[in-house]
Amino acid sequence: MSEVEFHLFALIKQLEIKKGEKVTVAEIAKKARLHRNTVQRISDNATERVDLTTLAKLRAFFDAEGMPINIGDLFTDKVA
Repeated sequence: MSEVEFHLFALIKQLEIKKGEKVTVAEIAKKARLHRNTVQRISDNATERVDLTTLAKLRAFFDAEGMPINIGDLFTDKVA
């Protein structure tokens, strides 16, 4: 059995270092046009499924913030 582990929290921290300022889940949600709870659950690695559109919006958010990422940077497959 395998699980997906999300890395959004780590990516947010990398973006904060790059920008030199705090980046909030609310800010990401607003700019990415996602529900705040959706972004929070992904950041907390507490979601069971994610829509492909959501992944694309998160990728576009990081691109717009000057930190281009690949979809695969958002998560990894871990073997349980």
